[in-house]
Parts: sequence; structure tokens; C-alpha cells
Amino acid sequence: DLQVIVPVNLRPLFALLGGKLGEGKLVMKELVQRLQGNTIGVLAVSLPLDAPSRTAAIRTVRERLGFAKLMPEALVGYLTASFGGFLPLSTQQSFARRTLGKADVAVSNVMGPPRTIHIAGMEVTQIVGFLPPPPGVSLGVVVSSYRGDFQLTVNSDMSSAGDARPLLESIEAELGGVTGRRHALAA
Repeated sequence: DLQVIVPVNLRPLFALLGGKLGEGKLVMKELVQRLQGNTIGVLAVSLPLDAPSRTAAIRTVRERLGFAKLMPEALVGYLTASFGGFLPLSTQQSFARRTLGKADVAVSNVMGPPRTIHIAGMEVTQIVGFLPPPPGVSLGVVVSSYRGDFQLTVNSDMSSAGDARPLLESIEAELGGVTGRRHALAA
């Protein structure tokens, strides 16, 4: 199996906590509001490499991620990282390598706007998701979209994973087999 770490948006959880637990309690409401910035937790999931078919692999991934999202792991990871920010940088890096280093790849998805956006009157033609591998993880993979177009970006730690292009080409071939079309990919 492939060991994957996946970010999880915790804002809906904090909004729920703010609405349910914060009723009439000013302290809880203030805490929840402060936590609603970049509230991203991390899940570790084992994904199959030996599924008998693409359909079986997709079903297994969906089941495992669905189950993992019911567990408190993402929230615990977020809180640990939040408090870990007060530790010396060398301690933070060592902790990250020991905990995240068990993963083979970090994967994220970035859903962009479904229609064209403009910045300062200029049309944005492309949005690129980018995930530098966390300490101890060799690969960072981002699936992103903009205006209905799909894009995949792979970033590797050259010292441990080497060039990401062969992996990207394999992913492109597999995606083409699943969807029947070509996708924009970047290494």
C-alpha cells in the first residue's frame, strides 16, 4: 500500500463547534473565531497499489478516506501543529520528520473558481496548485481545477525521489484510461 497524507479542511467542524458549543458562551465563540483562519488538519491514509481494477481501487480509496474523516486524527494533528509552533525550529523540524516521514506522498486538492476571474482588469488564464513536500516526505501532489479544467502538479524532493516527470507521465496515462481524455500536468 501507499502511505498518503491528505489535508482536511477543519473550518466546517469549527463552525459547528462555534454554533453548538458556543451558544451563550462568549469565550468559546472567540476561540472558534480565532481558529477559523487556515484551519487545515492532516490525515494519514493507506491506499491500495494492488487493487484488481481501477473501479476497485477508487472504491477502496473512497471507503478509506470516508472512514478516516470520521476519526479525530485531523483535528489532533491541527492542534498539535498549532501548539508545536511555539517550540524551537529544530524541534519542530525533527518532530515533523518523525511523524510525517512515514508517508510516501502528500496529496492535496485545490478547487478553483468554475468561471474566469480577473485581477486588476487582467484575465487569469491559469491557476497552479503547488505542494512542496513536507519534511521527510518525498513527493507533493496537487490536483487543482480552474474554469472546469483539471490540472495535476507533482513536486519531488530530488535527493530522495528523483525527477517527478516519469511519475507524472504514469499518472497522466492512468488518468487518461479512467477519463478518456488528456489533462494538463506539470512537474
